[in-house]
Amino acid sequence: MSIAFIALAGLGMMNAITLALNNILIQTHVEEEYRGRMLSLYFVTFSLMPLGVLVSGLVAETIGLQNLFIILGAIIIVSTIWVATKSRHIAHL
Repeated sequence: MSIAFIALAGLGMMNAITLALNNILIQTHVEEEYRGRMLSLYFVTFSLMPLGVLVSGLVAETIGLQNLFIILGAIIIVSTIWVATKSRHIAHL
């Protein structure tokens, strides 16, 4: 059980660092007249997160949790590679 607490603490710290870095990148690389629009879209993703969790729960009941994690992991890997190859500006950050 202590390994789980250490893992959760580490993930929580990494999440806080990721959120801070995302905000820094948005505020430094988005033009001032578009910054409000960009931040509103950024925060909409957080408000839609419960819907994604609901859908993930339904899918996990259907195909199993391990299969869901494999599918979601594959989606993350494919989308990361796609964004990295399509946007040369992101590669230079």
